[in-house]
Amino acid sequence: MKSLIAIATLTLTVASLVADTLQIGAFTLPYRFEDTNITDIVRYVVTNDVIAYKSTTTSFTPPFVEENGNVTVDSENTPGTTLYLPPVFENGIEFRIENGQTNCVIKQSLTDVAKTIEGELPTRTNLVAAAQGFIDNFCSGGTTNLTISEQRALMRTVSGDNLLTMGPDIPDEDALEAQEEMRQHFSFLPICILDTRYVNVGTNIVLLAYVRTDRPQNPSYARSIGALPLVFFDGYWSFLY
Repeated sequence: MKSLIAIATLTLTVASLVADTLQIGAFTLPYRFEDTNITDIVRYVVTNDVIAYKSTTTSFTPPFVEENGNVTVDSENTPGTTLYLPPVFENGIEFRIENGQTNCVIKQSLTDVAKTIEGELPTRTNLVAAAQGFIDNFCSGGTTNLTISEQRALMRTVSGDNLLTMGPDIPDEDALEAQEEMRQHFSFLPICILDTRYVNVGTNIVLLAYVRTDRPQNPSYARSIGALPLVFFDGYWSFLY
């Protein structure tokens, strides 16, 4: 049985994140954790994921008072945008007006999620960094130097219990054209480590990640940021279609 659990032998050196601000889209805000009992790896992953998750923030709503008395604001994206929001972050981040400024409060519900997979976080961090490298190389045209068969292998699909590369029913020119259209029309946003998960495909265990894709504004339809799944299998990342 093939298993990618063996990748857990990868290591990561994590430095303590001591900065007291986070880049929230176009804003630099002070932040704090509700839970102060967290390790360096949890702090590192959660803060970097918050930055990635909120990278599209362009403004904030007017302040409002919640039932508990907290004065908060909601982050906003470009008007008219529909945005894929990873469910793991739901209710995990709050922006409160405290001491006359907007603070990013990272709720315990989010750090609790990270703690449940804390032992896997170094491996997942390494793999997401590799996934980001794959996306960057793809967007820059680096994969166009691969052979046709290698470029076809960048697209995979699940058929029954099998994870297959792009099938022979799709001509080479169509496969390459589809990838070129992705390069030209997609803008890829940072990947969130906590928006990854291991799944079974037949006798294999694979890691899924989701990269949000932003298409340039088109006057004929509202801007939409969706999620494109990536899969790590046989030692490399590819798109899942």
